Amino acid sequence: MSDIASHPELNRLALKHNLDACYVVWLVLRSETASRNLSSHFTRNEVYAIALTNGLSWTRRQFNRIVEAGNGIFWGIDANHIFLRSFKRVYELLADDEAARIPSARFVKITIHKSAAKRRAELYWSWLYSKGEITISRELKAELTGCSPDQQRDYEKLLASRLIIKTNYCHIDADLYVEQLENLPTYSYSFLQERFVDNTISYVNTIAYQLPNTYIARESSSDASSFVFAPKRALSVSRTLHRHTLACDYNERCFYLFYDQWEQSMNENAYIRTYYQGKKRIWRSGHFF
Repeated sequence: MSDIASHPELNRLALKHNLDACYVVWLVLRSETASRNLSSHFTRNEVYAIALTNGLSWTRRQFNRIVEAGNGIFWGIDANHIFLRSFKRVYELLADDEAARIPSARFVKITIHKSAAKRRAELYWSWLYSKGEITISRELKAELTGCSPDQQRDYEKLLASRLIIKTNYCHIDADLYVEQLENLPTYSYSFLQERFVDNTISYVNTIAYQLPNTYIARESSSDASSFVFAPKRALSVSRTLHRHTLACDYNERCFYLFYDQWEQSMNENAYIRTYYQGKKRIWRSGHFF
């Protein structure tokens, strides 16, 4: 399979709108147009031949369905021809607020797959790769990518060698929050924690509950980076698209040494990193007692 440069936010949007098959065809056609200095219109037979050359060995009926699904988004069609749309038109049509707030995302090389599961997993990986190390809940990823938590887990199994997932937990004193323990997330457990204060050993009933995972996507096949230079036109489009529905949307980041220090200053948007037992990091987001 061939590797093609792609915009990570468009990859996410193709997943979100279930347009991954026609999006991949559009990527292949744009790559062929640039590499062979072709015009931006093709006959259906030419497009089908290019798809086959790049490993997209669909039947003719599957191909026709994909062409119809992408009509008006990635290309226009008439009886015999397909007219590719520019990056600018596609980006402005599909971009949501999340894409609009990214000033100039770097392009990422992806591998073209015929299999729907592998193709969607590749798009999922490319978006995570563009974020570096990201801590994010499955619910938010479902909102951004349109992939259910179960679909995300399936894609992560396919990406086992290219994706590191770190599980994060928060520790709270169960005796201090006994009236609010019913608000804990589904996955939690309790244990006795030993404390040494004023030469006295005491044991505290502590509850640990799971927080959003941390994801680190790695290079696909070698040590070489999967980032590539973005075309100037694509950079210009992504930098000038401003269509936010919220005037201000950000996470406050604070540091506290102990888990009970954030109570007074924590608000709904707080995203707090704290430490326990000396070294291990804990992430806390949007849930407090």
